[in-house]
Amino acid sequence: MAKPLFSVGITTYRRHEELKKAIKSVLDQSISDFEIIVGNDYQGESLTKEILQIDDPRLIILNHPVNLREIGNMNALLNASSGQYFTWLADDDFCSPYFFEHAKKAIDQANNPPVVFTSFGVTKDYLTSDSFKQYADEDLIREIPGNLFVKDVLSEKIKAMGFCGVYRVDYVKSLGGIEPVVDTYPIGLYAEFLLLCKVGLLKTIPYINAPLTFYRDHEQSWGVSNTDVDLYKIGGEQLLKKSAKWLTNPEQLPYIEKNLQSLLRLVLNNYYVKYWTFYKRFRITTLLQFIESLKAAFAESPSAESHVYFRKATLSLTPYCVLTITKATLKSILPVFLLDTIRRLKNKARPV
Repeated sequence: MAKPLFSVGITTYRRHEELKKAIKSVLDQSISDFEIIVGNDYQGESLTKEILQIDDPRLIILNHPVNLREIGNMNALLNASSGQYFTWLADDDFCSPYFFEHAKKAIDQANNPPVVFTSFGVTKDYLTSDSFKQYADEDLIREIPGNLFVKDVLSEKIKAMGFCGVYRVDYVKSLGGIEPVVDTYPIGLYAEFLLLCKVGLLKTIPYINAPLTFYRDHEQSWGVSNTDVDLYKIGGEQLLKKSAKWLTNPEQLPYIEKNLQSLLRLVLNNYYVKYWTFYKRFRITTLLQFIESLKAAFAESPSAESHVYFRKATLSLTPYCVLTITKATLKSILPVFLLDTIRRLKNKARPV
């Protein structure tokens, strides 16, 4: 049997209904040259095609004898794949039916590049088949220098998810697959950002400016339901520490300082959001203390030059923290103030 062009690895743990929808979004692709490999990390049940009610020879199910955790599961799926290109999909996310069609066009246009990225959408619910847009090819695919690509993603000028890149298998394996950021935690927090930092050393990266993968922002998703504040503190420190050699590589010039600044703002903002969600309060000193712990983590980088870049990148963080806290405080106070004002005006207007 000929090897497929694409392999999709889907990690799962006790979410049959969501998993079926994720698989269906791949099976609905406009081209058929792919395989789907599902990695089941729940040892209480052997997942089968019969349980999922999906009978398709392109679907392969791996029931892991032990829980590999998210990153171990993702790397196991990569190693089990037979396609030329590989991408990952979470069991509660989905992709456009034109995802592989456009990825193949980008691959052909760029002559088998190491990786292709697309934009992505965020939604709470699954989209119906007639909701997906078929994009024209004109000006959809462009090749971006690797260092500029990382800069634009981290600064949110363009959108891309690290795990949803379409990677040439030999290339992503040369990076060691996916490297965990927090080694002791079962979920791969920030691992996709570390992967993005690594691809920034490529000369060019084909980018498809259309949302062809979709992240579901729902109450049961890990990103929404997790309130482990300490994890976001440790994760931020480890991300800065592990990304240092990639972000301060000479190939990243002239965007080193900007990329470090964007990464710092990312981890600071995520930490702040989780802290506020859990404790319902926040102080500017808490963020400033976190900045000091980030500095300590980055200081373990052996490059003296990288320390210079990092010090420059942190100069704007204090005013950024003050602005962040002020905006969030106003956001939480203003609705209460406005409601109170409206209530008072209504009471005054009421006839005695």
